[in-house]
Amino acid sequence: MANITLFGLGDKYLEVLQKIDNNGGELTDELAKELAEVETDMLAKQDSYISVITFMDKQIELYKDYKKQCEYQIDKIESRKDRLKQLLLEHMKKFDISKVETILGSIIKQKGQGSLEITIAPEMLPEEYQNVVTTISADKVKIKEAIKNGINIVGAKLKDGEEFIKFIPKKKKE
Repeated sequence: MANITLFGLGDKYLEVLQKIDNNGGELTDELAKELAEVETDMLAKQDSYISVITFMDKQIELYKDYKKQCEYQIDKIESRKDRLKQLLLEHMKKFDISKVETILGSIIKQKGQGSLEITIAPEMLPEEYQNVVTTISADKVKIKEAIKNGINIVGAKLKDGEEFIKFIPKKKKE
């Protein structure tokens, strides 16, 4: 079986069957021995393939489990980080602190950009604040800018952004 592939053994098996056919279908001792050797080699090679594939399946299963464990740990750490940031934000709000300087960097309390809430159907907005494609949608960029410039647009209002924590690491001296 040395260095013969399963496909090579299949070809060899067909050759032996052809020899038997050429011999009038008579199975001589020599052909029986040759046929048995090829069948034994094929079974061994197939077993090797099955062993390797089974091993690979187990590796895949192991790595999928590992991936799940890693994703779980990532989620856990992200959750803890978010809780810490929320606690820090609450502390900074409570004591009306907007910036803290530390050895490692600065902690700054900032307000998010906010988002625009459209409370009426887009087709009810003034045409200049509509995007017409196949359906009418609100031109949120124009509406937001108009509201910021003091224009009252029925059915639209600016909502305050959420406050969040931003860390700014200090630059290393070169």
